[in-house]
Amino acid sequence: MARKAPRPQPTRTEHLRPWYSHCPDCGLRLWADYRNRRTVATLTGLVGLLLDIRRCHNRACRRYCKPYRPEAEGFYALPQHEFAPSATPSTAASPRSTRPSAAAAWTSPSAPSPTSWTATTSCWPSL
Repeated sequence: MARKAPRPQPTRTEHLRPWYSHCPDCGLRLWADYRNRRTVATLTGLVGLLLDIRRCHNRACRRYCKPYRPEAEGFYALPQHEFAPSATPSTAASPRSTRPSAAAAWTSPSAPSPTSWTATTSCWPSL
């Protein structure tokens, strides 16, 4: 259902930058290409994120023009706009919970760790 009122303004704002300024593959400097604004709901309230996105402009690099997002973004938001398990009530008794959510898979010991994801989901070199 569509939102009937505008989303409230964030209570605080964080400016996140990537830790590395050089490409992990070719070693050349990453260009700060653009910024994204994002609002995330946390247990302490709404947080506005200003993300500096960098990209490698070396045509010979396999990460050519692929976005390199700040690593700290994962601290505030899980992938696919899901809430962390501590932010949502337990759904174990709910008959509608037929499959685990991405939040449950994120904390599951059998799920692959975020550092093992490659190519399209991460800017880190494959291990």
